[in-house]
Amino acid sequence: MNRINLITLGVKNISHSLEFYRDGLGFKTTVSEDQPAIVFLTMVELN
Repeated sequence: MNRINLITLGVKNISHSLEFYRDGLGFKTTVSEDQPAIVFLTMVELN
């Protein structure tokens, strides 16, 4: 099965982006810092 496994985004403000994707769209992450250097987000798999 072909699918997208990874997408990378470069952003100007990582804390605002983290808030948008985690709190706004519901993506999951283990990041607890205010200014992380990198963030990995996971979304729910759709079958």
